[in-house]
Amino acid sequence: MSAGLLFALAAAPCWAALDAQRKALARHLGPLPLFTLLILGQIPLYLAWSLSEGLARPAPAYLGPGVADAALNLVAQLLFVGAVRVSPLSLTIPMLSLTPVFAVGTGWLFLAERPGPVQAAGIAAVVAGAAILQSGGGLQGLWRERGVWMMTGVAACWSMTMVFDKLCLRAASVPTHALLQALGMAAGAVSLLALRRELRSLSAAWPHRGLLAFAAITACAATGLQLFAVERILVSLVEAIKRAFGLAASVVNGRVFFGEPITGRKVAAIAVMGAGVVTLLLG
Repeated sequence: MSAGLLFALAAAPCWAALDAQRKALARHLGPLPLFTLLILGQIPLYLAWSLSEGLARPAPAYLGPGVADAALNLVAQLLFVGAVRVSPLSLTIPMLSLTPVFAVGTGWLFLAERPGPVQAAGIAAVVAGAAILQSGGGLQGLWRERGVWMMTGVAACWSMTMVFDKLCLRAASVPTHALLQALGMAAGAVSLLALRRELRSLSAAWPHRGLLAFAAITACAATGLQLFAVERILVSLVEAIKRAFGLAASVVNGRVFFGEPITGRKVAAIAVMGAGVVTLLLG
């Protein structure tokens, strides 16, 4: 198994844990304050990491994809927190399965990355499992759940951000890129709070500072591992592995922490997605 696949497999459970942490924190904080505090909490970690490896200025080619990456990530993160706040985790997270599909297109368009037949079959299995997971509510359920549409927007944004990550990593190291992205997103988020005169809303996080700190550490680990994976393998493969783990975990976390039911349909969907991940690893 390649190093890129190992990094992707290590990052996936970190993202799944972060999904549950953000769902819990979203009960007490609005989308923008939560995102702002999470990204601010990651900056010291990325700074320490960058300094430990020798902080270096990125090449000029970093600027364009770096700005686009930060802007899309900011939009995606705000939509994500809003989605899990207004709709069940087991309905919203499955929509992220569209990200590998979008990533196949964006990876081909910007990076000339084309999955092989076996890899394409694995991605298709992950998406099929997500379709099974989502099918119980029918189209009317999709229309009713505002969070489902918000999460579809997240999938579209994230299919692009991973492509921009790969372009950025041609001009900067992993810790430097992570730090610059965090600084850019934090600046944007704080500016939005200031414009909306909501900076005081950040104080509501104090009673939940322990979980918030843990979530920031989880996010840092997930991001770092994912970036190492993106450097080495197709972005669509990273996304497929990440989504399969995230979807399966959303069902378990939804039951354990939020009382959402586990049905036979959900179990079948997880099995199909698991088969897709195995296919990706074998391919």
